[in-house]
This record gives sequence, C-alpha cells and structure tokens, in this order.
Amino acid sequence: MNQITSLSINGPSYGIGHTSRQRSLLETAKFDGWQIRELVIDELAPLFQQLARLWQAVKDSNCLVIDLDPRFVKKYYLELNDFIGDKDLERIHKVVMDAGPDFPIREILNKVQFDLAIYPYGAIEAIAKGNELSGFGYSIFPKGLQDVRKAKSYTSNEKQNVLISCGGSDPSNITFLYLETLKHFSVTKLNIKVVIGKFFSKSQTENVLKLVSDVPHEVEVLYSPLSLEEAFEFADISFVTGGLTRNESMFSGVCTVVTDINQEQFKSTRLFAEKDAVVSLGIAEDEDKRRDDFFAKDMIFSILSDRKRQKALIKNAKLCFPNNGALHVLAEISVLCLK
Repeated sequence: MNQITSLSINGPSYGIGHTSRQRSLLETAKFDGWQIRELVIDELAPLFQQLARLWQAVKDSNCLVIDLDPRFVKKYYLELNDFIGDKDLERIHKVVMDAGPDFPIREILNKVQFDLAIYPYGAIEAIAKGNELSGFGYSIFPKGLQDVRKAKSYTSNEKQNVLISCGGSDPSNITFLYLETLKHFSVTKLNIKVVIGKFFSKSQTENVLKLVSDVPHEVEVLYSPLSLEEAFEFADISFVTGGLTRNESMFSGVCTVVTDINQEQFKSTRLFAEKDAVVSLGIAEDEDKRRDDFFAKDMIFSILSDRKRQKALIKNAKLCFPNNGALHVLAEISVLCLK
C-alpha cells in the first residue's frame, strides 16, 4: 500500500498552521486509501535528535510532503538539506508547500530534488505550470469543514454569534484588540467565542481573560481547540488574522473580518477584499497610532450593524473557495507517486 508522510513544524514562533494544513491533507489521503504518517518538528526541542528519528520514519514512504515555515528553513537550511537531500531518500517523491510565487523554500533547500512545489496563495484560481502549482484553488481544508459548509445557515436571531480567532500565538495581540472593540458595541447583544491559542504567552492569556470579565456581552473562552469546525458552525461573523484561519472561515460560510500581521498576508487578503469577500482592516503594524481610539472601531461596528452586507460577503467568499483544494493536491500527488 502506498504511504504519504508529512513533515511540518509548530511552535511559538511559527504557530500551528503548517501542522493543521498537513493534518487535513493526511485526513483526505487516508479517506482515499493511503497509509499516512505525520511527522512534526517541535520548535522548542533539539533539532538533531528529531531529524534522526524522522529519517527512520520517512524512509519507507512513497511521498514526503514538506510544510515548513520559511524562517525555520533559513535558520536550519544546512541540516534540512542534509536530511531531506540524503541519497538514501532519493527514491521518495518529494513535495514542498512553499511560501512565495518564486518558491523560496525550494531554492533554499537546493540539495533536494523536489518533484512538485505548491504555493497555495497569490491568485484566486488554481494555476498549474509543470511541476509548480499556485493559487488559492490549492488551499487545503479539513473534511469536517465541508460538512459545516453544506449544513451552515445564517442565524436570524437578534443576538449575533461572533468568533475571535487569531492563530496559535497571535504575536500582534489582535485578539485583545478585537475584544476591546466589541466591548463597546451596544447596538445589539453579541454571543462571543474567543480562542486562546496553543502558544499564547501567559501575559497574553491573562490580559484576554481579564478583559472577558469586563465585556457586557456573553463570552466563552476556547482553550487551544484541536479544530475550529464547531466554532465556524456556530459563528455568523468571525474576526481573525490572515492566513489559514481566514481561509477556513471563508470556506465555511462565515462572514470574515481580517487584520493581517504582515505584508504577505495583506496581499492575499486584498485579493479577497477586491471581490467583496472579506472585510480588510489592514496590517496590524499600521494600526499602532489608532489603538487608543479602539481598534478599527468604525469598520467593525459598520459590518456588525449590516446583516445584508454580511450575507453578501459570505456568498462572495464561498465563490472564492468553490471546492476543497485538498482533493486537487492529493490528485497531483497521486499522479506523481503512483506513476
């Protein structure tokens, strides 16, 4: 039986998005009859010992899918080149989930012969050019989100259901800023679920929990949920940061409000904003001078008060993600590994 192995990373600096994406791909592969194996590099553990164990685990696979943060790759490119480019692993087909249209991770790991490079950003559609795939059409979602998308309906209750989810670490403290702003929304009551990510610092968590007790709306705290499927099923509107959570919210059929934490995220969010598929609040670093006047208050209050626009945004977002890209990615991998 054919085996697909994923190699990803998580930790305080890199969050959980790479690992979450690979788990969704492996879930789809298992459903399609593959044997699967998941390998996760722990940022906080010594790398050498981890790579030694990983080599033993991957050597019997047909395909290795590598999903690593480019900052990590730059830092440990020598070790990763030696490990992934080992001559004893030459027979294994290798796929890289890359971070830019010029495929920078593939360039850094120049001792590795990659059979396929995937950049699941940069354009709304799916674009295939030889052994390079790009575009949001290759975005990978959990199978459970497909069920949420099919069954989801927009609540007609007076109280709106709101999700705040800003990743595993939230380095720009956007969770606190969203909650602080919603604290002052008084047009209707809100039912809020706020996610405390796996790698939130102690002070981040304490600040959010302190604020929760001061918010006049109903607030439930979710601590490091394994998935956000139930949260998206609940939510009418989500307040997120750019990246995987933004995409999952849009795919699920939730009105999505986005604050990006870097220029690359903003480029992608802007593509969706041009399609009127998300509300873009800009880049977090650009908001410093406005934080004392409540974070993007006018835009947030406006969308919360406009149910008709929320529904239009949901419709347009689903058009941007008509299908689960996991099926497209797995189809390409199957052609590669089973030929």
